[in-house]
Amino acid sequence: MTSLFSLLVSASLLSVLAESVYIRKEVPHKNYQSYSSVHSNKKGSVTLVFIIAVILSLFSGLRTGFNDTYAYIQGFINRIPPSFSYISEFNFSLWDNSGFFIYQVLIKQYISTDPQAFLLISAFIANFLFVFFYYKYSPKFSLTIFIYIASGLFVFSMAGMKQMFAMAIGIWAVHYYLNNKWIVFALLLLLAATIHPYILIYASAPLFIKKMWSLREWVIIFFAVLGALYFEALLTLVIDAHEVMGEDLSYELLMGSGVNIYRLLVYAVTPALAFIYRKKLRALQNPILTLSVNFSVITFIFMFISLWGNPALLARMAIYFEPFSYLALTYIVMNCFRKGQRIAISALLILNYSLYFYYQFAIAQPFVYESILGTL
Repeated sequence: MTSLFSLLVSASLLSVLAESVYIRKEVPHKNYQSYSSVHSNKKGSVTLVFIIAVILSLFSGLRTGFNDTYAYIQGFINRIPPSFSYISEFNFSLWDNSGFFIYQVLIKQYISTDPQAFLLISAFIANFLFVFFYYKYSPKFSLTIFIYIASGLFVFSMAGMKQMFAMAIGIWAVHYYLNNKWIVFALLLLLAATIHPYILIYASAPLFIKKMWSLREWVIIFFAVLGALYFEALLTLVIDAHEVMGEDLSYELLMGSGVNIYRLLVYAVTPALAFIYRKKLRALQNPILTLSVNFSVITFIFMFISLWGNPALLARMAIYFEPFSYLALTYIVMNCFRKGQRIAISALLILNYSLYFYYQFAIAQPFVYESILGTL
């Protein structure tokens, strides 16, 4: 816990320092002195942003034990062949994560057979893609980075490697969609799907970019409530859908005690604030903001359904949309409050996410981190 807290503090302070040298052409929004667009000739300390990405990558990549790390290490040692000459022995399907498999073969054949190299390279790729995505799109980089770590999303990158790797590629696929580069968007999503097929859910981005908190979101919420009321029927549909795509899921795997209510409330913050201030946010006419707000609603819906089932599986669907939820939250803070209010709201968010951070990694599931430097 101490090591993770030190990482949170150091990365947050560096991000504040990076922001302090920003040169921005800001467009005030009426009386709220807010940032109406992130595409505002923003320049800053790329060097410090680079250092933040390096620190996060080293923390993640130098680990030797946390959650499923041991399984990834053993898989790299025992399951991954030393060269492509053995690859014909493997049968690939949509659920075999063939892209992740080939990626590991490339590392083992051309870089190193040491699993630590695999973990380190993976950490650098994922964290650099996430950090620079937030650097490009966040109107308050330091706040977004703080939430990225304090929320547990960064820690999840050390547990769900395949999922986080696919998300890191997927968020940049969305970037190309926003820039009307549909072919690159499709190709990146297909690449990410070979790492973890659930990332194909990002193909829904065109459906959620027109208007935030429209009738569409209310319809989705209605069906989510309906799914919760008839949860067993919903599980049957999920199991049947996976069977069609070639993956077997058991009824017992999807059942469970449900997600923690405290966690659900944390995920409710962004869509709730976005609903309250939807008129101000709509007036900005910012595509990434609209998409992020709508995706935050989807995040909450998946978490809500997870109250009735296994959070280890169902809540992971919510995590795919989580990066956009934190981006939307930062937009709300910077665009819906006057300058003096923003300071108070930011302080309140930092306090509450710090408490959530402590609850997650000191009380609910104590964080034990093992690295080549020792157990911290």
